[in-house]
Amino acid sequence: MRVSNKATCPACKAHLSAIWDILHPDWHDGDKCCPSCGLPGSAIREVEAARKARADAELTARLEEAVIRAGKAEAEVKKLRDRLYRIGQVFSGWDDWKDSSWEDWDQGT
Repeated sequence: MRVSNKATCPACKAHLSAIWDILHPDWHDGDKCCPSCGLPGSAIREVEAARKARADAELTARLEEAVIRAGKAEAEVKKLRDRLYRIGQVFSGWDDWKDSSWEDWDQGT
């Protein structure tokens, strides 16, 4: 039985066991994201590695900010691609709809 450990997301500051899992990839399969803000696990681990290296405080802060920004941008791109795919599916039958009457289209037939 595993003890429930928690860690904090460097981007949104959510203190969750899911973040601890991300920092300890041997405990789970695949690359997870922060369930609160979507920051990729690779970004979370990179920030943690910089913190553990005890680099210059200013350099570490700048690296953290850059990694978090990049991770958030990647998560947003993934969300937008998923939305565009769903939009494409909705309009894939447009040629069939445009030839039908308004009543048929309104009823979804």
